[in-house]
Amino acid sequence: MNSRLLMTALAFGVSLRPEVTKTLFLKYSIARQAEQQDKKPCKPTGADNDQGPIDPNKPGGPSLLGKLHSGTWKMNPDKSKYSPGPAPASTTVKVEADDKGVKISAEGTNPDGGALHVQYEAKFDGKDYPVTGLAYADMVSMKRIDANTIEATLKKGGQVVITIVSKVSKDGKSRTSTFKGKDAYGHDVNNVVVYDKQ
Repeated sequence: MNSRLLMTALAFGVSLRPEVTKTLFLKYSIARQAEQQDKKPCKPTGADNDQGPIDPNKPGGPSLLGKLHSGTWKMNPDKSKYSPGPAPASTTVKVEADDKGVKISAEGTNPDGGALHVQYEAKFDGKDYPVTGLAYADMVSMKRIDANTIEATLKKGGQVVITIVSKVSKDGKSRTSTFKGKDAYGHDVNNVVVYDKQ
């Protein structure tokens, strides 16, 4: 007699031996628990893993972006390439990023020995925001490409002059910024600047 027959027997007042009743009740309880487990929704793969696939346009992506980009980054002169040169003597960039945008503060020394100080704060909405400290740009707009990569478009008088694509390495220890466009003198700019996280 299975659990369904047990319930039928009880419903119609059929008496069973105590040991049979106990065994069938146990089997019935186990079967009910299994049915309840089958009805629970399954979590998608990677739901509890921060390192799983993340869409930057959905919850999870932006917070990972902030975690990867935020921090203090120092230029590595041996790994960086400036065209045209010369390269700045030193550059340290502080980045504060979250799901809404990014704040950049760069300090350093220019090739001529002068102080370098660049600042801007912009949202990931494609709108223009003011930049200070750059002779060749007065505005910037920001775009999020993915959790590891963001793009800054620098403008002067409403015209695009340079785009900067910054990508954090998989291990989170380095950040590479690729500059393409023209400088204040109209020279083509093709810089690849590598920063080490401090």
